[in-house]
Amino acid sequence: MLVRGPKLVLRVAVKNNLDVFYFSALVPIHILFTEDGALEEQAFHSLWNQVPPEAEFHHHFSCALPTEAVCARLACANVHVVASRVNTDGSSTLVSVSMKTSGGLWVLAQLRGGGQLPGQLATGAVASIDSLLSN
Repeated sequence: MLVRGPKLVLRVAVKNNLDVFYFSALVPIHILFTEDGALEEQAFHSLWNQVPPEAEFHHHFSCALPTEAVCARLACANVHVVASRVNTDGSSTLVSVSMKTSGGLWVLAQLRGGGQLPGQLATGAVASIDSLLSN
């Protein structure tokens, strides 16, 4: 499934002695995630509980990486792990993450993984996280 969320388009004009050349490029949203996007667990759960059901977005994606590798890869893109819990039967792990854009918008996510890692993410972050986990 191809996710079509908000796109960030960078428009560029390059001027030289011949002409002006225009082009645009799509920018993944994780470029805008800031280092100060880490939340304390209590603050995360407080915000998470305030999100109305109609504002939630669910997306399933595949990732064959173990939870530790997923967390490390996401951390490189300023996706901050808030908490990680193993299910009581040991069959899956729930990882809560927070992100903050340079514009001050918060994105909260919960990733649940066993062998495959489905998740619940805000629309704009899905494609970026999907690309971070697939590369």
